[in-house]
Parts: sequence; C-alpha cells; structure tokens
Amino acid sequence: MTRSRVQGSELRVSREGKPEAGVRGPQAHAPDYGLIVITLALLCIGIVMVYSASLVVSFRDHGDQTYFFQRQMLWCALGVVVMCLTMRIPYHWWRHVSLLVLVVSVGLLLAVLVPGIGATELGATRWLSLGGISVQPSELCKVTLAIYMAAWLSGKGERVKEFGYGLVPFVVILGLIVALVMKQPDMGTALVIIGTAVTIFFVSGASLLQLVPVGLIGAGGMAMLAFNSSYRHGRLTAFLDPWSSAEDTGYHVVQSLIALGAGGVRGLGLGDSRQKFGLLPFPYTDSIFAVIGEELGLIGCSIVLVLFLLLAYRGLLTAWRAPDRFGALLAIGISCQMVLQAFLNIAVVTSTVPFTGITLPFVSYGGSSMLVSFAAMGILLNVTQYTQERRASLRLVQDDGHEGPFAAAAERRRHWWARVSDARRGPSRPRAAFARG
Repeated sequence: MTRSRVQGSELRVSREGKPEAGVRGPQAHAPDYGLIVITLALLCIGIVMVYSASLVVSFRDHGDQTYFFQRQMLWCALGVVVMCLTMRIPYHWWRHVSLLVLVVSVGLLLAVLVPGIGATELGATRWLSLGGISVQPSELCKVTLAIYMAAWLSGKGERVKEFGYGLVPFVVILGLIVALVMKQPDMGTALVIIGTAVTIFFVSGASLLQLVPVGLIGAGGMAMLAFNSSYRHGRLTAFLDPWSSAEDTGYHVVQSLIALGAGGVRGLGLGDSRQKFGLLPFPYTDSIFAVIGEELGLIGCSIVLVLFLLLAYRGLLTAWRAPDRFGALLAIGISCQMVLQAFLNIAVVTSTVPFTGITLPFVSYGGSSMLVSFAAMGILLNVTQYTQERRASLRLVQDDGHEGPFAAAAERRRHWWARVSDARRGPSRPRAAFARG
C-alpha cells in the first residue's frame, strides 16, 4: 500500500496505483477547462486552415471546393463526441483493459501487412479499408501503447530499474510495435511511439544508465534503416542540402521553406497562399503548418506553437496532481504523444529534422488521427477530474516505511536548492540550518 498526502487529506492506493478497497478515493470534479479551450482553439484553426489549404485540390480532384472541408467537419464532430464519451469513462477502467487494447492494436498492425487486406497508397501500406473508409491502425497504437505502458509500469515500483524485470520486457514490447510500424513503413509514427514509451519508462523510475545504451542501439538501428533504404537515404541527403535536389528528393522541403519564407511575419492573408496551387505536396495534411506560415505568417505559427506548449504544460500539471501513479504516467504519456507529434511535424516542415510524413494533431486533415487524438484528450480530461492540489513537500510512503521515488526526487531537489542558496549567500553570510520538510 502507498499513502499519498494531498492537502491535509490522505488517499490510500495499492502498489499497483489503484485506490485501496474500502478507502474513499478522490471525488470527481470539473475537468480542466484550460485543456478544453486549448483543444477547441487548435480545432478551430485546423478547420479554417484545412478549408483554405484543400480548396484547390478539392476542386481539381472532386469538382467541389468544400469536399475535404465537409469531410473534416464530419470527423471533427465525431471526434468531439468521442472525446465526450471517453471523458466520462473513469480512467482506471483503461488499466483493466490495457492489455486487451494493445493486443487489438497489434492485431490490426499485423492485418495491415496481409495482402488483400492492407491498402497501399504512395508506396506505403498503412491503412485498412473498411467499407470505403480508410483506418490507420498505427494511429490507434500510439495511444494504446501509452495506456499499456502506464498500466504496466505503474505497478513495478523500484523494480523498474532491474535489468531483467524492467528493461528487457520494455525493449521487447517496444521493439515489436516499432518493427510492425516500420514494416509499413512509417518512420514518423515509429519515432513518436519510441519517444512516448521512453518518456513513460523514464518517468516511472528507470535509470539513465539503462536508457543510454538502448538509445544508442536504437539510433544505430534507425541509421541502418535510413542508409539501407534508397528513399530514406534520399530524404537524409535532401535534409543536409535540400536545394541541391530541389526538383527531386528535396522538392517537398524546398516548397515548405518557400511557403514559410513568403509569409514573413504577418503572412499573405487568409486564403492567399500561392504554394497550395499545385506546388506544395499535401498542403492540408502533413504540410498544413507551411500553409499556416504562408497565410498567417510568423504570428500564426507562433500561436499554434504556444497552444501546443500550453497543452504540454497542462498535461504535465495533470500528471503532477494525479491521485495515483497510473494516472500520472497516463497523463504524461498522452501529453507527450500529442506534443511530440506536433513538434515533429513542425520540425519536418521547417527542415529542422529529415523529412517524414506525420500529421499535426487537431489541425491536419485526417479521420483516424482526429478520432484518436480526441479519444486520447478525453482520457486525459478524465484524469483532470480527479486531480488534487499537492503541497510542495509531497511524499509517498511505502509499506516498509521508506519513501517512494517521488519523495526521493523531491528530497534531492531540496538539497540541491540548499546548496545553491548557500553558494549564493557566500562565505561572509551566516548559513541557515536546512530543515527537512
């Protein structure tokens, strides 16, 4: 059993992060309205920009300027409904079905690779065609893996630092998922999955000494995949010097940079993008941030960046105030997945990292991405309904009387701040005794 002190009240939870039987848990309250406002703000920006960025392609391919806009409005409406539904499900329920949802996700990833079942577009087999609707299982896997990792690691405690009990199973599970995603292939989604899983693993108490060699091995594996694939090698070369291959592998990057440069600080004006007229590939999906930069300028791009930074802040705050370990890891995983995906999309468009296709959450056009993002946000909002204000001297005490990992980290911070304060005070000033809070 673990005892968590929260503003004078105590919440007793088991080692697995679940409320102890017979002990009253935290009462549900209103969700984080800040997160809801951030989500709806991104959604509104996305709706407007999808219409602006897609009208040329919509008219050219379907004879209707609002073709993609209408479909996006449908996905957004369904997404809001999904968010409202998942927000009403107590987040501990996901702990009980975490293995099931992960197995279903893996099954769908395997189904994509079966000839005749998986749909291939632009050289990649990432979709399942169900009644005329394309479903991308890798989008679902980003969230289900975060749920499973949070549930699995929340019950390990200090044993997560053990090589055979923590690191080996983690590498096996993550390696299987990443291998299936890379088989499609989908490097962008694989990077988001790796980043999210490693973040949850590290926050749960894993040692850096464990993660460094694994990171080096993973980076080496990614480098081998890049150099053994002609198109990935071409993207890496285009990243180093996109203008040398502006008509070939660097075309997408060059057109994105031209769009951002043309927008300047204030932009050309909403709807006045020139790159969307057949020059910029996928202007309403992967490259929508470039259209935002061209039409709304640096100001519009900054607004989007600030909204995602605020999302990250509210997510981390939710994790800190979560009543148990599972809720904290779940909030960390969902927040990290969304923000990491957003920053990866922006980094690709700005040529900060080599090109890889990935959408901008809540903004880019796409059914699977939109529904999964709203479902994840609903889960996060449910965690916010059980958050509690925590004192700075938060301490988790285990059955054996020893303080848990959160208390140990807080103690290290107190000692570090004491040393910093003493150093700033100087030798001529009296040293105040540091009392353990």
